[in-house]
Amino acid sequence: MTGFRQLVVVSLLLAFCEVCRPCSVVNWRHKSVAEQAAEAKIIVYGTVRAHYPMPDVPIENAYVAEMDVTCNLKGEVLPARINISEAGELTSCHHTLLPIGGAFITFLERDASSQLVPDEVNYLSVAFPPTTENAYGVGKAVGDLAEKCPQLHSQIGDYTGGDNSAAIGKPGPLICFVAVLIATMMN
Repeated sequence: MTGFRQLVVVSLLLAFCEVCRPCSVVNWRHKSVAEQAAEAKIIVYGTVRAHYPMPDVPIENAYVAEMDVTCNLKGEVLPARINISEAGELTSCHHTLLPIGGAFITFLERDASSQLVPDEVNYLSVAFPPTTENAYGVGKAVGDLAEKCPQLHSQIGDYTGGDNSAAIGKPGPLICFVAVLIATMMN
């Protein structure tokens, strides 16, 4: 019976590996914050104040984020308070998280109905915390950050390069390795 139990455990874990594969994009490559900012249509810096359910979207982790805009960095000038639709975890490829109370540099675009949505230019989250590296990367793309957003420019200081943008992870093989390891240990 232990052989059967082992087979069931391995089968379930391998099935789990198939379900939680990360986003897979053909010809994807890592892009720096500066490269993503150069491609983004609208960039703002602001603080998230509230979340609201998305109308007619049955995804629990998707929401509309209300943001107080501190600075308009690129594209159209937005009002002091905006709503960002399609925030949260829509799919493994679309997941711009905007926690309440967080300050973020956010890349946006308008959808077909003119609502503001994340402009996920590289299939990554486009809500960046205002770290030195991120402010520097956005500053390289938008130019004159001191004039456009003194609050964000103060983050840079004497910093001269690099960014900490995230890459798409690949946890699938690691989970599968752990599944095989557990199955082996059950023997």
